Amino acid sequence: MIKQDYKKIKEESFECNNQSTKFHQVSSWAIWNDEDKKDTSIIEKNISKLKPQYVFVGSNLSGNEKIFKFPNDWKEWNNFHCKTPTDNRLMKMLKNEKYEGAYLTDLIKLNSAQYGEEIEKRIKGGEIDIKNQIKIFSDELKLLNQDNLEIFLMGKTANEIFHEYFCSEITLEIKSCKTIWSPAYYQANDKKFYKHQGEILGVDYQLD
Repeated sequence: MIKQDYKKIKEESFECNNQSTKFHQVSSWAIWNDEDKKDTSIIEKNISKLKPQYVFVGSNLSGNEKIFKFPNDWKEWNNFHCKTPTDNRLMKMLKNEKYEGAYLTDLIKLNSAQYGEEIEKRIKGGEIDIKNQIKIFSDELKLLNQDNLEIFLMGKTANEIFHEYFCSEITLEIKSCKTIWSPAYYQANDKKFYKHQGEILGVDYQLD
């Protein structure tokens, strides 16, 4: 990725929930510091390793709604870089030659919930402005400046929301769109999880 394109998506902002938020506050890249997974300064030091043609998409921010009332408090690219079992699983899934540097984001911005069903309920109830969310996501993809996008929807909720609301509205050409398990899918142990993901992603995970 060239520095100019990186700066563009880092500094671009969007309007949601009556506030202006920059994309770097809600998205990230599949680059991690082995010694400190929350240290996202490593991303800007490795711009040449970024691969915006690969986009891994969750449904929404996961967690207590109160945590995300003030996204301006978030550090750059902080999403997907917490010290949680789920983010650790994501790191292990993408820390390979093919996908390291991929772009990471959520379909629904600035709406957190512990379970995806809550987000779907808010959409159907009109609490979430889905038209604006579609516009935000479409603009985000355009900022990546790619004509060969490969999208990977992480989990059942992301898959359902994307195909029900987003898919027909996105005019940008997408090379492929596949669904994989969410890293939070703990019904599958690690062996089963990485075997399933590997078959879709084309990665042979060598587990210890």
